[in-house]
Amino acid sequence: MLFQELSDTKKKIVLASEQLFRKYGYYDTSMRMLADACGMAVGNLCYHYPKKEDLLMVDHNILMDAFKVQIADMEAQEDPWVTYVAAEFCFLLRISQDTEILNLYRQVINIPSLRQDYYMKHHELLELFFTAKDFDLTEHEFYMSTVAFCSLCYQGLEQYDEHHPEDLREDLVRTFQTRLLFLGLDPLSKEDSIRAGMELGRREFEKISNKELFYGI
Repeated sequence: MLFQELSDTKKKIVLASEQLFRKYGYYDTSMRMLADACGMAVGNLCYHYPKKEDLLMVDHNILMDAFKVQIADMEAQEDPWVTYVAAEFCFLLRISQDTEILNLYRQVINIPSLRQDYYMKHHELLELFFTAKDFDLTEHEFYMSTVAFCSLCYQGLEQYDEHHPEDLREDLVRTFQTRLLFLGLDPLSKEDSIRAGMELGRREFEKISNKELFYGI
């Protein structure tokens, strides 16, 4: 769901939660703090979003759905790998180039319920371009390739030194190559497509500000 499609109440909650998570982090932000920031009772907040995890994933899912819309406006590509890599790279840039979001991401990547939702959202992105049959895989094998890919992304962002973005870029090239390996392909077979996708993703990311990208406003 896009931010514009939320009710006015949910928009207010999402905006307040994004600010508090940025300022205090995930663990030090309470439902009471979120309710107070929204000017409502905790019970009313829980009616819309029962847990902090729900709010954090709403932020993530709004971002991913905004990228899906953006994909439709990207330059036409003969190779679907270029557009797929561009979309994932936009998301990774969103995290890596925003210190507060990167710190929040590092706090929450090991929460099981969040990881499951995260896997599913990124698998839905993959399914915009490919199916399990494309790689002669079962649906479970296809999904587990996304789980493995996301785990590598976690590791890369956990170790990322913000002063050396070029290192992250090369690490992500290898991560996307390993993504091919998980799908039973030659990991070097699409290096040109991966690099072209990352460049396209960088250009798309730089067209608009983070706030516009995240909220569509």
